[in-house]
Amino acid sequence: MQYICDKYAPESPAYPKEPQLRALVNHRLCFNMAHLYSAIAPYTLAPIFFEYPRSPEGLKRVNAALGVFEEYLSRVGKKYVVADHVTIADFSLITSMTCLEGVGVPFDNFKLIT
Repeated sequence: MQYICDKYAPESPAYPKEPQLRALVNHRLCFNMAHLYSAIAPYTLAPIFFEYPRSPEGLKRVNAALGVFEEYLSRVGKKYVVADHVTIADFSLITSMTCLEGVGVPFDNFKLIT
């Protein structure tokens, strides 16, 4: 998504040029890839594709990652993940959240993740 924005929509607010906003977008993309999705995939996808059981430990790891995500949202205080408009970080993170919704993980303890 970063390349596509740089190549075809370099002035798009979806991938801002302003260094601080771009750094936040890049951080959230890396957070999703390295921390959030790495907790979500084993809990949501492995049981579907490899018949692994979902475990309380797996859910605990998911909830810990969601807690970090919730904290990031509260610190930024914007309508979306980084800004008051959609960025490519929102697209990346929504796919992870959709996996959790698909298997019925409750978001009751995470008021900003809705």
